Amino acid sequence: MTAPIEALRDLADVEEIHTVAGNTSLILKLRCNGPAGLEQLLLRIQDIEGVRSTHSYVVLGTYLERGPMPELPEPAMPSNE
Repeated sequence: MTAPIEALRDLADVEEIHTVAGNTSLILKLRCNGPAGLEQLLLRIQDIEGVRSTHSYVVLGTYLERGPMPELPEPAMPSNE
């Protein structure tokens, strides 16, 4: 794990951290207390060594939000008896 990811993990408003393919290295899910809270959090993120830039998208509404997928058991292997 890189130092910037470790620093992001320490921020209470960061709920999820995902590595992604494409022009962006990480996508974070944040939960802040309004626009002022988001602004303060973005300033803290931008101060983390190794963070070059941030781009923000604000969710206006949520139609579906599921928790983690349950772990499925491994399929049973057929016996050769």
